[in-house]
This record gives sequence, structure tokens and C-alpha cells, in this order.
Amino acid sequence: LIDYATRVIADKPVSMLQIADQDGVNASPSLPLTMLATHFGIPANADYIGIIAPTSGNYYYTLPGNAEVGPIALTAPGNTDPNAPHAAVFTNAGLVPAGTLIRCDTPCFMIYDDEELGDEDETLMMGFSP
Repeated sequence: LIDYATRVIADKPVSMLQIADQDGVNASPSLPLTMLATHFGIPANADYIGIIAPTSGNYYYTLPGNAEVGPIALTAPGNTDPNAPHAAVFTNAGLVPAGTLIRCDTPCFMIYDDEELGDEDETLMMGFSP
């Protein structure tokens, strides 16, 4: 995820779509900066949560019934353009339980992979910014 995050900067309207990953057939849209958020909750158990931000920052997580953990840095891939997005993959040792909360200190985009259901598809997470 960290090596594949993409950011497009344009002075005219543009659309972008990612189709298929390495283990399934899925697609996800690219979102304008105005649709990024800082607070997310996961509705189902997942193998991982992918976190992507257009700038450097940190994320924090709260597992159900536990205290918040963080900050954990979002990182840019090595040897890249300074405009490259920063990202992280949160796995919680292979199972991210439903009800986990993720907070970023910079607006970000998140997906989760719910392979527990057998479909091996990533799902776009919609969050909010208080």
C-alpha cells in the first residue's frame, strides 16, 4: 500500500479510478481533498486498514474497550517526489476487530480488507472531521 498510493494534482477537472488489486477484483475511487476525514470507525472485522494522507502526519487507534494508542507516523515511500502521499497499514497482528476507531491528525483516506467474509475485497471507509 505504501509504495502504491497515488496522488494526482491538476489544474483542470480530472477523474481517477483504481481497478483490481493483487487478490481480488475490486475498484475504488479517488477522492478530492474536501472528502478526506480525520475520524473513522470500522464496522466489521478486517485483516488490515490502509491509511493514506496527502501530507505527513500521524494516526491513532482505539480497539474496542481499550485506550487510544499513538501517535504512529504515516510514511512516504522512499526515493519519491515530495508530493507523494504518506501512508500506513494497520494490522493489529492480523485481526482488526469491528468497532476499532482510527483517528488521524491530518485529513486522510482509509480502506479496510474484510477477508474474514471470504471475498478478499477492500472497502472504502467514509469518516468525518469534527
